[in-house]
Amino acid sequence: MNELEAKYLIAAGRKPARVLRRLLQEISWAGYLAHPRDTSEIVDEYFDTPDWRLCKAGWSYRLRATEDGLRITLKQLAEQRSNIFEREEIEQHLFAPLAEPGAPPPGAVAEALTGMLGSNLQLRPLFSQRNCRQIYHLSHPDHPHAHVELALDRVRVETDPPMSYGEIEFELHEGPVNALQDLTGVMEQQHDLIPARVSKFQRGLFAAGLEPPSSEVWRSDSGDIYGKWLEVALPHLNQLRKQLKQQEPFAWEAVHVEGVHQLRVTTRRIRAALRAFANVLPKKAAKRLNADIQWLTKTLGPVRDLDVQLENLQNYRATLPDAQGPALNRYQLHLEQKRRAAHAKLLHALASNRFTELDEHFDRMLAKATRRAATDWGISTQQAANEQVLPLLEDVLRKGNAITASSPAAKLHKLRIQIKRLRYQLEFLVTSYGKPVRQTLKALSKLQNSLGAFQDANVALDHLQAYCQHTNLNRIERRTFKLLMAKEREDASVRRRQYAKRWSRFEKRALQLQTIL
Repeated sequence: MNELEAKYLIAAGRKPARVLRRLLQEISWAGYLAHPRDTSEIVDEYFDTPDWRLCKAGWSYRLRATEDGLRITLKQLAEQRSNIFEREEIEQHLFAPLAEPGAPPPGAVAEALTGMLGSNLQLRPLFSQRNCRQIYHLSHPDHPHAHVELALDRVRVETDPPMSYGEIEFELHEGPVNALQDLTGVMEQQHDLIPARVSKFQRGLFAAGLEPPSSEVWRSDSGDIYGKWLEVALPHLNQLRKQLKQQEPFAWEAVHVEGVHQLRVTTRRIRAALRAFANVLPKKAAKRLNADIQWLTKTLGPVRDLDVQLENLQNYRATLPDAQGPALNRYQLHLEQKRRAAHAKLLHALASNRFTELDEHFDRMLAKATRRAATDWGISTQQAANEQVLPLLEDVLRKGNAITASSPAAKLHKLRIQIKRLRYQLEFLVTSYGKPVRQTLKALSKLQNSLGAFQDANVALDHLQAYCQHTNLNRIERRTFKLLMAKEREDASVRRRQYAKRWSRFEKRALQLQTIL
């Protein structure tokens, strides 16, 4: 059967019960009557074959346990650019627990599984989640024959650490499509709700750090240092474009902190690739794309920064005595309010024409670069390494050796940016140069982590100081924030000493690499 749903995520920091009360009031003003039904506890476990054949075929496979019994479901996966989900669903009730997830009794799901994958299926568990579902049936005089179900889902994905979120779903069981579309018009006015872009299954995969393997769009033999630099560029750029499209919905929803973080990392890698391959890419198209990516990176930055501060807050609570924990409540509300405002700006950017044009600009640049690659055009990998990467490596060595115990934090931050650029550049040379580049990258990554942790401690200290300067704190809060600021200063000092040790290890590898590039 076909399933038609409109789905909305409850904004982080908002209480689901309060959001539901306001929502029921809003839809009643629009003429809807909400008839409470029941609240149920649902446990879902998802499976796939070891080689991800179900996902690759466009389906998810779920075993659901409720108070009413067990059932298995195959649900179609689809790319979404709106919060209206229309998918095919195949469901089968079970009268006894399964001995093996891949061996269901005869029925609709068993038949579909056999048709897609053959008999004797070997399935492995992916993740499980728990859901407390509160259900209402909706009616409206304009749609007397429509059957629309409203559900509030409080979901906990059993990952490490677990991920929790609230979601509102409207499912059309019967009646015209405009009965659901009219509701989405009402929902556009709800600022505490974010149109969903991915399914619960996709969110669970993301939280569990699972992803089906994929083949790259462009393949070439880039192991030859005398091969064309442009042929190294194309597989990387194609893969980065694919990652950008895959990660954008998770940044849009921002349920998991990695959603915004991974998209931001991808934008930085794209900018690094555009710099690295600038001398072989079509200049005008690459310059236009770089401006778009820079705009997106800046929009992602404030959300990511506040995600980090909210994670720090949880660490603060774990280290403070219980009596001092409540002293952070106002600070948490302050951070959550700023984060919602930053995320709202991000949503506006991702829904804008400029983001749509970004993808078009990426496509045009790749098309032009692919046509160039078909000709005997551009420099070799060896020439690019000598002319571009080697000067950057020498610049990092020069700036790193100039760092002393009295160097300001801003100087270390600039070095970190240069190190990150060098790391991205070297990653493009791994296939061509092999072990020397891999060893340098390993040392470089540890060095970057130390500088990153040093920068994070300084940024956290800045946030704490700014909050204290602009907030009238009570005695317990002042003592608590003084303790936290001392902790961040000590952490920054530890990370700075760690950097000094790791620099010497990186320098040794870098000097060896200099002789090869």
